[in-house]
Amino acid sequence: MAAAGAIQGDTFDLKELFGQARYQIEYYQREYSWSAQDVSTLLEDLFEAFETLQWKGKVPSPRPS
Repeated sequence: MAAAGAIQGDTFDLKELFGQARYQIEYYQREYSWSAQDVSTLLEDLFEAFETLQWKGKVPSPRPS
């Protein structure tokens, strides 16, 4: 049993995550190339934003399974 407020996750591949979604990349963005550092910065920013929202109580804690 997980501790109260603990985050639990499942593993899945990207096809499962994005398989049903459709994305369109605008023409002006097609030439842009992301470096590994760009991706790392994006993920760090997203993680920090999620933690901030969770700390403020705007993201519900997962329910125990």
